[in-house]
Amino acid sequence: MKQAILFTVCFLAGMANAQTTKPPVPDVLNDIRYYHQSGNSLKPLEKTTAKYVTKAKAMGYGGVSINFVLEGKESSIRLPSSDRMTFIVALGEGIGDPTGWFTLYRATVKKGKRSGNFGDYKVFGKSSGNKEVISYSVKALGHQVYEIIPDSKLDKGEYFFANKGSLSKYGNTAADVFAFGID
Repeated sequence: MKQAILFTVCFLAGMANAQTTKPPVPDVLNDIRYYHQSGNSLKPLEKTTAKYVTKAKAMGYGGVSINFVLEGKESSIRLPSSDRMTFIVALGEGIGDPTGWFTLYRATVKKGKRSGNFGDYKVFGKSSGNKEVISYSVKALGHQVYEIIPDSKLDKGEYFFANKGSLSKYGNTAADVFAFGID
């Protein structure tokens, strides 16, 4: 009888601890990390720079396509496929939440490079929707710390978060990105 009570108390204590465990806080601002929930740890993503490339179609009359282009056909950071992937980011004071700064792209791989379409713009102001952008939800975890949760399962492929706020740092020719692949 005592063993059954002891087992029940230990089990309930373990469940309570599991439900109150908070994710760790990244030690670098504006640096997105993969949150490994079972180990309650953060894994850095491939931090690199993507070129901001503008291409005119039909000498400009067909519109303009703007893309982020990363070197290499795949990221060195590989993550396992999961129904619920989450990422953590700590932002600087007064920046707001990640939705205004980071866009999640499913990369298109061509000629040994990864790219994500920032936008297509037509001559008379029309723009087309972007199928490469993946929407996500944000959960505040504490002061300027956020959990990023993709709204749909991320299938096998290459992905990256583009920090649109870093464009000015490179004179609007590049942006900081955080890339990963899913196997």
